Amino acid sequence: MKIINQHLAKQLIKGASILTTGGGVPPVEQRKALKIFTNLQVKLVSLDELPADGYLCMAGELGPSEVPPLDKRKIINKMIKLLSEISAKKIVGFYPPEIGQESVTLESAHLTGLPVVDLDPVGGRAVPFLDLSVFNLRKIPYSLTPLVVSTDKEELLTINGTLKLERVEQMVRELTKLSSSGLVFLIGGLISVEQLKKAKIENNSYSLALQLGTIKTIEELKTHLKPRLIIEAVVQKITRLDKQGFSASKVIVLDRIKNSYQLTILNEALFIHNQQGDIIASVPERILLVNPQTLGGFPSSELDKGQAVIILVVRPDKLWQTARAKKIFGKERFSFLLSPTKHGEKIPRA
Repeated sequence: MKIINQHLAKQLIKGASILTTGGGVPPVEQRKALKIFTNLQVKLVSLDELPADGYLCMAGELGPSEVPPLDKRKIINKMIKLLSEISAKKIVGFYPPEIGQESVTLESAHLTGLPVVDLDPVGGRAVPFLDLSVFNLRKIPYSLTPLVVSTDKEELLTINGTLKLERVEQMVRELTKLSSSGLVFLIGGLISVEQLKKAKIENNSYSLALQLGTIKTIEELKTHLKPRLIIEAVVQKITRLDKQGFSASKVIVLDRIKNSYQLTILNEALFIHNQQGDIIASVPERILLVNPQTLGGFPSSELDKGQAVIILVVRPDKLWQTARAKKIFGKERFSFLLSPTKHGEKIPRA
């Protein structure tokens, strides 16, 4: 067990930002959200430290990645109580829904006194769709519902019933329209400690992020992550795309020897095209955006013309190295993004 305090929270957020693949809550907003908790104390635990008959829930936010996190001080305990009553389950902790929402998970854990388990179900990265998880990939019995959702007006709503992941996501994205920020906070996705042990998720992603948060040089980072492709470049042009409920763009960068590349981005799904238009890197690989000055990562929404960026292409977690994984989270699923699209075109489902 490790206790995450303010110092380690900053280290965690910096290290995790490297792994967010262009998405996640901006680190500056995460630090700001946690700054008010001067006595921050969150237990980071392994599954073996939790009761086998207990259940874990995820705490996350859905909506535009560039929007500041919602304040949870008045609502999180009400939401946990409601989720426990609806499900009739003993909730013993939280699991991160993905990398890139550390402040959301830590704030929820601090305010409730519940621990956070040292793993994430999407393979040490962030993802654009709710169905991109080890549960769907390995066909582990799992449901996002019951789900308790809060708008930015602290209105609580519940979603219950036997629903497919795609349908739940569709409903939650509709609920984002009730928030002026387009962002909602949600808890749910209950899964037993015993089931998680059977899933054999071995990424220890928060421990990895804590290690990355201490790195001082780009060479250290390269040694640690072992990227297969490194592009040190400067942003030349950004074209924002209208994809409802997502941060989407096409970004042209130029490297030191004047080679041009295009990044095609949908939240945390990134693709790299060379000058000939060929895709040279694609999900499920981890395409990481690193700030050469801070050696932290940053959301693709913060890219700006003239900005220097180091792009690292890292092999995906072994979760995503199977044929089924590539079908669920490969470039074919994003063909709508890689071809000409109409203004305001909706995102098709898998």
